[in-house]
Parts: sequence; C-alpha cells; structure tokens
Amino acid sequence: MLNQQIMLSFNPVDDGLDSLGIVCGIRTAADKLASDQALAGVTLAVQFVRLSGGDEQVLSSLLSEDRVRPRGVRIVALLSPQEDEEALIDTYSRQPVADAGSDACSVQESGEPREERRRHRRIVVGMSGAVSLREAPGARNLPDALTENLASNDDFMNAWNRGHLMAKELSRARTRSDHSTHETGTASLPAAGCAVMDGVMWRTAERIGAIPGMAEVNGRTVLAGARFLQGAKETVDVAGHFTDQAQEGTVDEVSGGPSVITEYSECFRRSGSRIVLCHDRPRTDGTDDAPIVVLAPGYGESKRDYVPLAYYLAGNGFHVVRYDNVNHVGESDGTVTQFRLQDMELDLETVLHHVAAQWPGRSIGLVATSLAGRVALKVTGAGRHVTLLVLINGIMDVRHTLQAVHQEDLIGEHLAGVRKGVVNILGLTIDADRWLAHAVQGGYADLATTQRDAERLRTPVVLFHAEHDAWVDPASVEMVEAAVGPYLRHSYVVPGALHRLQESPRKARTVYRQIAMSCREELWSDRSSARLVEPSHREISVQNRTERERGTERRSIRKSDHVEFWKEYLHNFQTIPNVADFWRLMDHVYRLMGDCHHGERILDAGCGNGNFGVFLQLNQAFRQRYARRGNFRSVDYVGVDFVPSALAQATTNFEQVEATLQEQFHEGMREYVPMSMQVCRADLESPLPFPDHSFDRVVCNLVIGYVRDPLFTLREYLRILAPQGRLVLSNLKPYADLSAIYRSFVQTAQTPDHVEEGRRLLDNSGRIKAREGEGIFHFLHHAELESLLRAAGAFHPQVYSTFGNQALIAVTEKGRESLTVAA
Repeated sequence: MLNQQIMLSFNPVDDGLDSLGIVCGIRTAADKLASDQALAGVTLAVQFVRLSGGDEQVLSSLLSEDRVRPRGVRIVALLSPQEDEEALIDTYSRQPVADAGSDACSVQESGEPREERRRHRRIVVGMSGAVSLREAPGARNLPDALTENLASNDDFMNAWNRGHLMAKELSRARTRSDHSTHETGTASLPAAGCAVMDGVMWRTAERIGAIPGMAEVNGRTVLAGARFLQGAKETVDVAGHFTDQAQEGTVDEVSGGPSVITEYSECFRRSGSRIVLCHDRPRTDGTDDAPIVVLAPGYGESKRDYVPLAYYLAGNGFHVVRYDNVNHVGESDGTVTQFRLQDMELDLETVLHHVAAQWPGRSIGLVATSLAGRVALKVTGAGRHVTLLVLINGIMDVRHTLQAVHQEDLIGEHLAGVRKGVVNILGLTIDADRWLAHAVQGGYADLATTQRDAERLRTPVVLFHAEHDAWVDPASVEMVEAAVGPYLRHSYVVPGALHRLQESPRKARTVYRQIAMSCREELWSDRSSARLVEPSHREISVQNRTERERGTERRSIRKSDHVEFWKEYLHNFQTIPNVADFWRLMDHVYRLMGDCHHGERILDAGCGNGNFGVFLQLNQAFRQRYARRGNFRSVDYVGVDFVPSALAQATTNFEQVEATLQEQFHEGMREYVPMSMQVCRADLESPLPFPDHSFDRVVCNLVIGYVRDPLFTLREYLRILAPQGRLVLSNLKPYADLSAIYRSFVQTAQTPDHVEEGRRLLDNSGRIKAREGEGIFHFLHHAELESLLRAAGAFHPQVYSTFGNQALIAVTEKGRESLTVAA
C-alpha cells in the first residue's frame, strides 16, 4: 500500500465533538483502511497535510472554549504505512530476517480472510436498510444504505453520498439482509424495522458505484463510520444480538486469526512427582506429520507465560507442549522454596521422553528462555530427542548473572562456606544454600561448564539475545557461539530489548515470528515458504484468563491468610522510601493529582504503612511554609487498608512526621497547621464505607493488581470520587524486574545495613513474583489498564511508565470527557 490521502469532514457545533473525538474518527478511518489493505504488522500513521503542529494540540486550539467554535472542520490527512514490529539483527548468517514488511508474513492471498487489527471484535452483517437523517426541523429520508460490519459500539456502512451526512445523527431501519458478503448461517435476525441510532464520525471521499465486494448503492457512494449514541438501548440490543451470535458461531467474524485448541494433561517423574502439561494444537489438524515444539518455562515463569508463543506456533500448524516445573510456580507438584536447577533438568528430560512416546517419529523442537536455556543446552547435548534448539536470552554464565543481579559473588561465597538460608535468588524466594550447592554439583556454575555442554551439541541451534540484557554478558554469548560451531544456524540480536522479552509485546511478537520461521525451516521444510498466520489476540487473552483462573482455584487462599501475607510483606516494606525510584514514583503520583491546597479530601486506597501519606505531609508542609498567608488550606487525608498492623505503623509515622514539622516551623517563626491524617480499616474487595462523591482525589499506589476483581474496585473508586475529581493509580507491569531497582539502590548504599534493606525489598519482590506466576496476582499491560479503566467508567484515562520503567501510572477525571495532563 502506497501513501494515500483521505479527506475527513467534521461539524463540531452540531455534533458536540471535541478534539479527541475528531482524532478518534481519523484514527478509526486509518484502522479501517489498514484492515482493508490486509496490512499485517503495519499501522497507519496520521500526518496532517493542511494543519501543522500535530493532532490533538492543533485541534484543541481550534475548538477551545474561549473561541468561536467553527461550523465545520475539513482535514486532509496523509496515511502512511509504518512497521509496527522491529527488525532483528542476524549476527551470524547475515541472511534476510523476517520483519513486519516481509512477504512471508504480511502478504495475504486473494480470497483469504483478512486479519482484524482493530481493538473491538467485528462481525460482517451486510444489513441493508432505510436511512433517516435526524435534524432539528424533522427527519429526511436517504436512499438505501448497506451496513458492512458491526462492533459493540460502532459500525461501517456503504451509503449514498450527501454533503450534510457528516456529524449527523442517523436512524437506520433494517429492511433485508440479502446483500451480505458473508452468510449469516442460522442466525435469527431482529425483526424488520428495528432502529439503529448512531452518529456519523467520519467518511471517505466519494466514489462511483459500490465498494469492492459490497452490493451497489445508487449513484456516488462513500464509506462512513458511525458511533452508537449513548442511551440508544435498542441500538445496543441489536449490536449485542449479532455479536452474541457471532460468539456462538452463527455469524461470521471479520477475523483471519488462527483457531487453537488447548488440552490439559500430565506426566510423571520416576519419583512420582506430577508435571502438568498443556497441548496446543490447530483446530483443523489435517496432517499427521506436524512437528512438536516443546516450550520450557523460564526461571520464575509458568506455562501460562508462553501462551502467545504457543498460539503463534499452533496457529501455523505445529503442535505445542507447555509445562510447569516441579517445585516452581505453576500447577505442578512441589514448593518453590525447594527449587533447584536439577528440577528443571529432570522435568525437561521427562517431558521430552513423554512427547517422543506420544508422537513417535515426529520432529521435536525445543524453545527455552533464560536459565531454562542453560538447562536445555545440557539436556540437548546429552539426549537424542531434540531436532532444533532455540534459546531466548539464555544465561551462559550463571556465576556472572548472579553477581550482576545481586551485586555479590554468591557462587564464590558459597564455595568459601558462606550460607544464606532462604532468600531471594533471581526473583524467587528459595533455599539459597540448596540452590547454589546443586548448581555447582550439577555443572551449571560458570561459563566453562556451559562451553563444555555446547561442544557436545549435534543439533541445529538458533539464538536470540537482547541488546540491553543486564543478566547476560555478550562476551559469554560469543564464546558459546564458538563452542556450538557448525551447528549454529542463526544468532539474532533483539534491538533495544531487555532480559524479560515479554516486557515489550512488540519485540516479543517479532521474535515469535522468527521462531516460527526457524521451526519451519529446520523441522518442516516443505512448509517453509507458506505464509505465516498471525495469532488471534482475542483467543490469547481468553486462554490467558482461563489458565490464570485455574491457578487461582488451585492455590486459593483464605482472607486470613491473605492478611498474614500482607502483614509480613509490609513489615519488610518499611524501608522502601529510601529507594530513589520509589520516591520518584510517589512524586509522579503527587504531580498527577494536580493542585491540592484548598482543603481537598484525599483517599489513599491501600495505604499500607502510610508511605504516600508521609510524602503528602512533607509536600503540603513545604507549600504551606512558602504560600501567601490565607491562601492555603491543608488537605484532609484518609488512608484505608485491611492490615491492622500496617495501619498502626502508618499512624505512628504520621505522628512522628507531624512532630518534626512542628519543630521546624517553630524554628522558622511560623505556625504549622497540621493536615488531618485519618486511617480506616477497609477491604478494597468489598464496598467502601464512604458515601458517593466523598473525595476530591483517590490514590491507589501499587495495589490494584492484587485485588481479585479490579473492575469492581475501580468502580468503587469512581463512585466515591466527586464530580471532576481525579483518580491516580499505579500498578506493576507484567514480568516487572525489580532487580534493576535493587541494583541501583545497592550501588548507592553507604552501609551494610542499607544493603540488607535492599535484600529484604528484593525478597519481597520474589513473593509477589511467585504469586503472579500462580495467577493469584495479575498485572496489566498499557492497553489492558486503559481498557479496564474505560470499562469502569473512566473518561479518557492517560497511562504512563514509572518506577524505573517497571510500573504503569494512570490518571483520569470524573465527569469530564477529556483530560490533558503533563506527565
């Protein structure tokens, strides 16, 4: 697709559009054109040709309240395809590498279903009907229009062009459905004459005749996008009718994504320990020679973390086996504190033997990440089952990695007789002495043992390593590449990536695509030239949720145990304000709250030990000291938590800070008016004990990922928030690597006590990580957090990165349709 221009017309006065609504219309049009052109891996960037300076900012100035709003805005925008994925650098073979623009993965043949890239699931309906243009003097009828496809909140239609179509409200009555481009099967359509109420948000330039593949409409036609009007219940019911039937399979979806079936099973070690497996396979499995790809979970990860890769492979014909390690996070037997690298080794050998017996004669590929990659290197060199070995950020020198993460030579100290007990090792709280002893005894301790294992390989190897991997020394990768010798097929650098590849979904998708191509090349050569199919994001989300719920049910805990967990956690969390990244996080929260010096009421939901309350006391005191007399009223603070000991500690902290501030103000010859600091015991998973509109600000710092029903909790926050009040919340990112924050803290620590504080904080992160792996805690990506806030009723939430890039922070206002905040 070449760059192309579209012209979009808007009438802000008649339709009440703001700048965000207009930009939304433009981007929706861009998404539609991207879908029509079957541009997999490509987004359409909007560049204004006849407006300079950007999008929202320019339009905001045009539509600002203090100016006369224009009767119409006509914008010519240039839509240009841009790569949505990132290229990989093959440092070994120098052969062409798959990227988003390659024919192997983006060109779709004529007649094949298009991949749906828009956020809302859409279905084809081909619903023809009479259109009435609703205007103040009355309604005017237009010639017949054809609804092309439908989502839960909008639709697209092929209509006869009228100059006044833009930004008008339409009433469409269905008359027949014989123009459908896809059969609707046995779907029972709503009765003729039902009304669909919507407003036109954008339209394309007119053309003569019909849009290709659609029934002809009289004269010159346009493709128009309409958004359902708020309060139009019958419209929502019609949309729900069709989308519900699509979910039941009676209406075709506009989706070319793969359909994958996941089956659960298990196998057993010789000792009897149970290993839980997932078998992902194509729904239409028409071949008996499809290779098997085993996905070995990385350290601190479960089989659920590999659903996206599994569905990528299964959607392209492979059978995939995922599993959880024994004595590790996930569903298999054992306890995490007893984990050792030999558990990974025994489990991998057991699973490979099970796969070879289950599918005799089939080629087997093995994909392993991080520490599992080091184990896979040893097992593959000693075994005979694996036909292709793929390592993603494989750790080649365990001793170096431990020292890089913990700022201590743990292997050296262990050999010298130092014992650690149960502490955090690389993110999991385990018996460190047992772990280190088995690492030395099992031949995993250093680079030399890795080189020996690499020299034994007789299997093709493909390596992926992140450009900015703090866990892996690039020199060790080069030495292992040399040891693998002629069996090294490719060695790819992932530009800009960190050790946890999942932290960047875009980079992960690029790697997954290349893995699929490598597996075809080595395991399934007669399929190597076939077009790769992109996975269905909806199916991946559903499977992720299913497996998370399985984990929650398996490891469900009583409320009393939950309280005890947080009591211990918060006891070790009291020194977190000494960490610079956490202080910057609280400052980020404070700035997003906006000005608070007129007696605003602030709720700190999940206040814990009162860290943010103390931060608020200090900042309010500073403002009070330098404010003009009579121009400042301190805020009223209420902190809620369900851990009594944490609330007691918070109260003590508040009293100590107040006493210190009183003394400092007295020395400065000014009277200090203390803030009202209250605490209240309440459970964020239950209705909050406050009336509607009780607070001007609600803050929820690093908490929302821990509640079982975050949507309920967010709706409670919005209920108690006053009109035009502001909600600010932060949450860890999925797979957050807090070891980077720990390293930064330890490097600036001045005493052994400070180093010990850092260790306790790292131990805390290990407990969180373990529960995340078990599905008890759930953290959200950027788009997921934004969608959750919108579902709760928030208007235009803004989401940013924070806390050393390991967390997200969001801000939204209540009762306004837009919010512009400088982060």
